[in-house]
Amino acid sequence: MKCTYTYLILILTGFLIAACISKKPPNTNKPPFTSANNSASPQQKNIITSMDIASIKQLGRAKIIQLAIELIELPIHPADYHIKVFTNQSRVFVSFRQPIKFIPFNSVHYYGAFVDIGKKLVNYATYANPENYTMEGQTMSFYQANKTDNKHLKFVLNAINRQSKSTVQIAQATFTDELVIKEQATHYQILELYEHYELWYKIDNKTGKKYDEVTATIAPAPIDKEEDNDPLIELKE
Repeated sequence: MKCTYTYLILILTGFLIAACISKKPPNTNKPPFTSANNSASPQQKNIITSMDIASIKQLGRAKIIQLAIELIELPIHPADYHIKVFTNQSRVFVSFRQPIKFIPFNSVHYYGAFVDIGKKLVNYATYANPENYTMEGQTMSFYQANKTDNKHLKFVLNAINRQSKSTVQIAQATFTDELVIKEQATHYQILELYEHYELWYKIDNKTGKKYDEVTATIAPAPIDKEEDNDPLIELKE
């Protein structure tokens, strides 16, 4: 599987290729999902010393993932994430991503990480609800669902699947695109993001009814000739 660095960064932020949307939903209907709360915050680490890219790649996927976890240095449960390793002649990246993100009201957490093994850099995907919510004086952590969150998520997924026009149902175990759910007082704000389009809508938290739906198409990402000469390849083993 070929990939580009730009694509990987957008995976981290939860907007796969949303930077190239050809048509934005109207502001009156678009829920407040913006890149501001998905900005990466790099932190320099000093765990890997003299290993070059070739020797890192020879370690294999499992060991590279372990190196990424050591670089993160925060409690993270790998089983909760869709993990991919990408390499080319000069870089090794590890992406930790939660395809389905439930963001409780009055919360801010990390929902993923993007690790540059060679440069020893860690970028965190941060989601806040509301957008300006902060945890002053507290340490940020990776999101961990509790029983209440799981009940909300089950309710939303059932509502989405019941009203979907698609024959494919969204399931936590198999979904690999992007679904962002923000809890509000009377409803949930939803973003479904796929390779070529995105959906914005709301779901009533009592009835489960979907409303205020807006669809936007996503234009193909521009070709970067330099990246195309040394494409990132997913490391499977």
